[in-house]
Amino acid sequence: MRKTVYSLMAVTIALLGTSLFGGQSWALTQTLVSGDGAIGTRDANNEFTLDGGANFQDAYIVQKHPAYANPIPGTNFISRVSSVGISLPKEIVRFRTTFELDCFINPSLTVLIHADNWGEIFLNGVSIGSQPKAEIFPNFQGSPESFTTTDAGLFLAGTNILEFDLGNFSGPAAFDYEATVTVAVNDADDDGVCDDEDLCLGTIIPEATVPSKGELNPNHWALLDDDENFDTVTKGRGKGAGRSYTIEDTAGCSCEQIIEELDLGNGHVKHGCSNSAMDDWVSSLNP
Repeated sequence: MRKTVYSLMAVTIALLGTSLFGGQSWALTQTLVSGDGAIGTRDANNEFTLDGGANFQDAYIVQKHPAYANPIPGTNFISRVSSVGISLPKEIVRFRTTFELDCFINPSLTVLIHADNWGEIFLNGVSIGSQPKAEIFPNFQGSPESFTTTDAGLFLAGTNILEFDLGNFSGPAAFDYEATVTVAVNDADDDGVCDDEDLCLGTIIPEATVPSKGELNPNHWALLDDDENFDTVTKGRGKGAGRSYTIEDTAGCSCEQIIEELDLGNGHVKHGCSNSAMDDWVSSLNP
């Protein structure tokens, strides 16, 4: 099992127990917020557009207006202008942030929001909830409103886009939010290959037993680093194998697992999987 690093606002990981595919499954919770920075600066995690999405720029982190509720803990209000003292026209401005998902099941998203005058929330282009589209105090006073979706069809493998329409009738316009994304991760051995596509559960990266002599022979392969790319060494004056392999190419199998599956000899254990062994294994996956 390799260590996975997520570059997100906040990440919480918890074991859930035995997965449907074997091994331990685990829950991943990501928390995204507005205004993660000093008031008066720009918010690199949230951006807005004034031209229908052709161009985006970072939102402004602003001091709350005296009429607003206190920000949700861990957040600040954001706006398209640098101060809530600036009066804005009647308009709807689109804000957005993103988060990443891979190898997941049972997703959920909960968003807490205050908005002046009102906010509507979209996940990958689909509305998941809206405050009343009216010039009313409850939209930005008292407890934040909460909107939740568990519709798995709205969540994507890869980049997901969380958007907010901030509607204004007159005067200042700003909002704050906290978004919590929770999934069960469908990759019990954390090798980057989803369990339903992984032929070798329990993969260890870097490999534990190959090469047993301590180094690879030229044009032999094993997972030696904390990544998903098979490593090799060159032969002669920089002439290498002229090829490459990833853990996805091998359907989640390391060299030591390929050796076991193909019943290869001890030479592969000592020196790494040869070009022909790697080619035979990858070819067998795509007959």
